Formats: sequence, C-alpha cells, structure tokens
Amino acid sequence: MKTYAHILQAPLEVCYNADDFRAAKQRLADCDVVFIDTAGRNFRNPHYVAELQQTIEFDSETETFLVFAATGKYNDMKAIYDRFSVLPIDRLIVTKLDETDTYGAVVNFLLESRVGVAYLTNGQNVPDDMVEASADRFVHLLFGADRW
Repeated sequence: MKTYAHILQAPLEVCYNADDFRAAKQRLADCDVVFIDTAGRNFRNPHYVAELQQTIEFDSETETFLVFAATGKYNDMKAIYDRFSVLPIDRLIVTKLDETDTYGAVVNFLLESRVGVAYLTNGQNVPDDMVEASADRFVHLLFGADRW
C-alpha cells in the first residue's frame, strides 16, 4: 500500500484498531475520497468480519467495494460474498483478469448475486491497469476480443 500511495501521490494512514481508524478519518477529512484497504485474512473466520464492523464506521457516505480475483472458484466467491454480506457492499472490484482466460465463475456469480461491478484490474501498473467496468468490457473479455 505504501508503494501504491507513493505512485498515486496520495496520503496513507495505517490503522490497527478502531481508535487508529477514527484518528485517521479525522486527519483525512479534507480528502474527497478515502480508500480503505483491509488486511487479507481468512474470510471463513467470522470474527474478522465482526472486527471490520467494529473498526470501520459504515455510514451513508461510505461506498463499500468487495474485491474478487477473477481466478477464484464460483463456490469460494459465493462463500466470500455471503460472509461479507453483513456489511453494506455496494459493488465489486474484479482483479487478476490478466491471470486467467476463463471468466465463467465470475460471470455466473455476478448473474446470480446481481451485484454490480465498479472496476476491473488487468495487471499491477497503477493506475493504468484499473478501469471502470462496463458491459462492453465484459463482452470483450468473454469472447476473446481486446482485453479492454
């Protein structure tokens, strides 16, 4: 995250608990957008989601994205979404599109869950490899046309 913040020339706050989060939120109050990246942990641990609920203050101004890797399995995507559905998930970000040629699991999950996709990522070049999702981009991916 420090590397990405440096590349984007954006401030970075590291928080380990709810008090850290509240202090960081105050320091970043003048920012138009604040991104919160949570630690990647085992989603099967229900205490992790409860900890997120206690740490992050989800309010009407909070837009929450759940991140899925395009390389994931359908059942895992469903389980992850079900676990985190107690949080106000607005849309998804689908990553690692450059690491697979099959998108059936992602498409099936999206059709079943009816959750919108905000962004797609296709590499690690920030911010060039992150684009807004669109129906056209999905069609191109599914039918092997231009990656974007």
